[in-house]
Formats: sequence, C-alpha cells, structure tokens
Amino acid sequence: MRWERYSYAIPNTAGSPARAFWFAAWNRENCFYPGTTAPTALLIDPATGASLIQNPNGTTSPAPPCPSSGQLFNTTPGNVNYYAFEPRVAATYTVNPDTVLRASVGRYAQAPSSTSQEFNYIQQDLPSQLAQFLPYGFNTPYHEQRPEYSSSYDLSLERRIHGTNYSYSVTPYYRQTYDQVQLTPVGPQGIFSAFNTDSQTNYGLEFLFRKGDFAAEGLSYQLTYTLNESKVRYNDLGSTGQNAVDVLNNYVQLYNSYTGNCGTGTGPGSPCGAYGTAFSAPTFPAADGSTVANPYYGKKAQPLFDRNGRYTPYDVLPSPFSGATGYNVPTTIALIVNYKRDRWTFTPTATFVAGGKYGSPLTWPGYDPATCATAPAPNTATGVPCGMLLIPDVYTGKFDAQGAFVAPSRLTANMQIAYQIDNRVNVTLSMLSLIDQCYQRGYVWDNAMNCQYGQLPSNHLAPVGNFVPLATAPIQLRYPYGVYGNPTNNGFVATRMPFSAFVNVNVKL
Repeated sequence: MRWERYSYAIPNTAGSPARAFWFAAWNRENCFYPGTTAPTALLIDPATGASLIQNPNGTTSPAPPCPSSGQLFNTTPGNVNYYAFEPRVAATYTVNPDTVLRASVGRYAQAPSSTSQEFNYIQQDLPSQLAQFLPYGFNTPYHEQRPEYSSSYDLSLERRIHGTNYSYSVTPYYRQTYDQVQLTPVGPQGIFSAFNTDSQTNYGLEFLFRKGDFAAEGLSYQLTYTLNESKVRYNDLGSTGQNAVDVLNNYVQLYNSYTGNCGTGTGPGSPCGAYGTAFSAPTFPAADGSTVANPYYGKKAQPLFDRNGRYTPYDVLPSPFSGATGYNVPTTIALIVNYKRDRWTFTPTATFVAGGKYGSPLTWPGYDPATCATAPAPNTATGVPCGMLLIPDVYTGKFDAQGAFVAPSRLTANMQIAYQIDNRVNVTLSMLSLIDQCYQRGYVWDNAMNCQYGQLPSNHLAPVGNFVPLATAPIQLRYPYGVYGNPTNNGFVATRMPFSAFVNVNVKL
C-alpha cells in the first residue's frame, strides 16, 4: 500500500503597481472567446476608443459581455497539495521446477512537474504573456498540473524446456493512463507547457527466447520480440470545453469557411464552426484596391477530426509547423548471439524496428486572400504580403491526421570480438553499423539516408505552401515533412549511421 503527497509553494506574482495597471488595461481592451484560433478579441477600437468586438470572421459589432474565463487575474493559491493512493499486488506460482507463472496489478502515479505549476516573467506586463494560455483554460499565473495515474496489469509465463538449456517467457500486458500530462507548444514563440489532458491505453506482448549461458563456452543467444499498441484520447483542456482535437478542428473550420461549402450549421461540430460563411466569396478586395481571387472557393470542405477518437500518441501536440512525430513503435525485434571458444568471444547483435507513425494537419500553409495587400499571381502569392491559413497538404489533398504516415522500418547490426591475452589483458574490437538500413515507405519526401520523419527542423520554418510555386521552391521547403533529428523526444537517431570501429585494451594492474 502506497500513499504520496506532493506539495508545491506557489510564489506571489503581485509585482509592482505597474503590474496591476497592465492587468486592468488588458481586461479593458481584450477578451478571449472559446472556439477560435485567435487568442483574443478586441473590446476597444484602438483608433477611436469606441466599444466593439473584432469577431473571428473579421467583422465588428457591439461587444457582448466578456465571460470571466476570458479575462486575466493576478491571483495565486500560495501552496497546493496533490495526493496519490497507489495500491499494488503481485503473485508468483511455481507450477513445477521448469515453469513459473507471475502476475501483477497496480496503480502508479507520477509527480507533477514544478515547471508548469506557475508562469511568471520579469517584465511587469505579465498579461501579454499569460494571454497565450487562455485557449487552454488558464487565466491566472497558477496552472494546475495534477499527478498522472496509470493502472497496470501483466501476466507472465516463464518456462525452461526440460532437460535443455533453452528457456522462454511470454508476457502480455495492459496499461491505462488517466489524466496523463501532454507537452504542448503555446503561443507564437512555441513555449512548451504541459497539461493534464490525455487518457492513454497501452497493450501488447513481450516474448523472450534464450539458449545457454553467455559466460559459458560454446554458443548462446537471446531473441526478444515486443509488440505494442498505444492510443490516446484527449480530454478537455482546463475549463474551456475544448480538447486538443477541437483546437486542430478550429484551423480546419477556418479553411472550410473559404471554400463556400459550409452548409447552414455554425456550431462547434459544423464544417465552419464559429466562422460560418463569412469568407465564402470568390474574390476579396486588396489593400491597394485590386481584386484578389480566392483559390479555395468551390473546393470541398474538409471533414473534421473526431474529438472523441483515439490517436497515435505524440511527444508534443500538433501545432502549426510543430509536433508531428509519434513515439510509439509497434514492433521491435532484437537478437544477441554469443560464441565463446577458449580465449575468443564473438558477439554479433541485430535490431529491427518497424511501425512508428507521424503526420499533422498543421504543416502546409496557404495565403489568406482576405488579407493581401495587392492581387497575387493565380494560386501563388510570391512577393505579395498576405496573411496565412493552414490548408490541406497538397500531396495528399487533405488535412493529414495525427499518425497518418508510417516511418521507415530500420535494421541495424553490430559485431564485437574479444580476445583474452592473459588474466590481466583483454582486447575488444567493436564494429558498429555494419548494417544500418532504413526501408522507406514510398512517400514523395522520402530520402534513403533518413530513418525518422516529422515537421521541418524549426517551429518557425514552414514549407512554402502555395506562397511560392513548388517547381521553384528550395528542396528543403518543398515538402510538409522532413528528417526529424531530435532523439531527446523520440529516442531515435534520425539518419543512417556510418560504419565505425573501436579497439579497447583493458589491463588489470
């Protein structure tokens, strides 16, 4: 039986009198209305000081009352405590000298991170930074992050084949995680914060087959196989009534409003949501008085993603040009062989990994015809100042789902040779990447040297979209996905590794 208490001291953020001024000013001029991709709406006309609201569809009207959840308050709780009750039980049963059964059931908790409990800044204009968190249900410097829980179950059969040096074990497992913390990029600078929003299910099977003893003379080896399936369902973010999928759908609905195929509904589940048919026009006037053609008019409205669906888990939630790589690998096979003869030991190893997924609906930009300063050339906006939308991937014709693509399978093999000169001196030769092969999936952005794909290397490095003709675009920005070289998050080196060899001489004094 296990019980834990996590206690956090939340510092005061009162600051100087200037900070109170900035909070009052922000609340007078701004309000957040849930269900939009814009972080705030204007309550005051900056030119005249008159009361208004700038709606997500770009029109103005008298300001409706602002809900308290759309305003910012400089309050903190001082101290917060979280509690976790974690009962666990395990059992072992010996069937006979060659066979053992094991089982365990338990509840586990992970301590909340201290970095996401509160956000503060040196500058006194704190509200301008806190406003980024309004779409996630936080309107004070304190951002509650609770412990995440998991209920885990596993059963194992461990057996030695009678009269031999062969043995094997089979372990099916199941884990359900509640209130799981999800890393999320927030705001235009991509500040990473973490929110309790996931319910994740993991289940699979582990298998191990072993022959012999690696320390004994002769041949021995070990083969392991892991099959794992992971799916995540997103819960609401804070008190917003929206989850991570709703945030993605906001971008889809904004695009749909330009297509002229929204239908009559304007609710959260309709093709255009709060945007309605405001942008359903074949042309728009440019700032210089010319006419801008709407390249999306007449195209089909894109379907929304299922807010209650189960998706491939990602290390970082998808956001514009960020968070397009999953971390689940469904299949892993590893083989270790050891042959020992007198003073020599030969140990080849091989690993095969397959099935990781990636993809995001927010990777392909398009120009916003309602914001162009002058009329662009047909279907491109080269050299013309225009705002940006997120539009369907030009290579698939749709907003790519989370986990839409499968990463290359990868086979690696290494070799180690050791020679014991005497009781004091040992020489080892290690040869790495004798084989390092990535088997591509046939996507247009595939590259034979790449083994892991995701968003382009920077949160702010976008592909060209329809701003530039693809034929003239630099190869690095021609596709929505590229090599994803961040092993910190996904545990993989993204490119094929060159062959390397090392010799170690160990001497006992």
